[in-house]
Amino acid sequence: MNLKSKIAIVTGASSGIGAEFSKDLVSKGAKVYGLARSLDKLNSIKEKLGENFIPVQQDITNSEALENWVEGTFSNDHTPDILINNAGLGYFANVDDLKISEWDKMMNVNLSGVFYLTRLIVPFMKQNENVCHIVNISSIAGLMG
Repeated sequence: MNLKSKIAIVTGASSGIGAEFSKDLVSKGAKVYGLARSLDKLNSIKEKLGENFIPVQQDITNSEALENWVEGTFSNDHTPDILINNAGLGYFANVDDLKISEWDKMMNVNLSGVFYLTRLIVPFMKQNENVCHIVNISSIAGLMG
């Protein structure tokens, strides 16, 4: 796939797999909107990757803020080609030790956040003349007991 001049969105871009996805996409010519909660970490990545990495401080569990960002960033003439839903977190405990607040936070990030952003991006991808891609990253945590 030729990534030159493609527009990508990567969540969880401030570290780990998200930072590596961003690095790889930028190295192949894509413009990457890197989303994460930590602007300092995103700015550090921008220093390494250059102008094709756009840091976006965003909490994907905040649907209203996501909607404002998407509507203010994308248009008929500026549509995303790639969405990588990578942000995620996990609390590892026995079910009777896991706090309800921890469960709720995991579900908000790992499920609702993916839904919110995907739901907002798909209409723009439908306007895109190119074939678009959505990649959802998960872990093996669901296989662990």
